[in-house]
Amino acid sequence: MELLPEEVQPVLVTYACSMEKGVMRIEWGSAELRREDRYLIWHRHEPLPTRAGF
Repeated sequence: MELLPEEVQPVLVTYACSMEKGVMRIEWGSAELRREDRYLIWHRHEPLPTRAGF
């Protein structure tokens, strides 16, 4: 990540799932990882449809 130019901004895709229900929630957005404690700070995120939502 440190080798990427500053204008490059990664997009995160996160999900919640379980063995019984499968994927329950998917979101995408932009965030930063705070260096001092490695806490993820979301700047913007939106839900994505899951298979059940189609």
